Amino acid sequence: FKLDELRDSPNPQPISTFKTSGDTLAVWVDGDTVYLSDEGDGFQILDFGRIDTPAIAGKVEILGFDFQVVNGYAYVASGNLQIVDVRNRFKPEVVATVRTPGFAGGVKFRDGYVYLTDAESGLYIIDASAPRQPQIVGRQPVTGSARGLGVFPSLTSPPSPPLEGRGDRGGVTLAYVAAEGGGLQAIDVSQPSRPRWLNRYD
Repeated sequence: FKLDELRDSPNPQPISTFKTSGDTLAVWVDGDTVYLSDEGDGFQILDFGRIDTPAIAGKVEILGFDFQVVNGYAYVASGNLQIVDVRNRFKPEVVATVRTPGFAGGVKFRDGYVYLTDAESGLYIIDASAPRQPQIVGRQPVTGSARGLGVFPSLTSPPSPPLEGRGDRGGVTLAYVAAEGGGLQAIDVSQPSRPRWLNRYD
């Protein structure tokens, strides 16, 4: 893992390197803290308080293929969903697990919900407003094997008929799921308990 200096430089150069025991799979940066998932040592938290000598603050032995850190919790796709309390970066701990039928490898967090892709059964929507007590509230099958995803507010409304009872979030939120053998698929997730498949782009 290498940290590059990007400020005012057309040619960024590495200024610090942290050697991992395996391949680095995913990275998240928050201030002087770097979270990374490594094939050898699992989910790690690095302290970059001294930029030239990064050090491991804490780690959890889970293999995360994708993750996101929000409000002191890491939402890790590791075959299932693992929620890690990282508020004390020196003592991270898994506080909840959500199991899915297949292999969960993609995850995004938005507005209190976790969106998780499962290779066999599509998109899962999980209420994580209480991170230690997550609840699956919706699921949408997709064509092919679901892998990565993105979740964004839509600039335009999805095709009719619209869903009623979108709750207090307002607007339209779309999940875009990349599926092996299924292209890119758009799903209306404005109402988390009633996701609606919209279309597919090959």
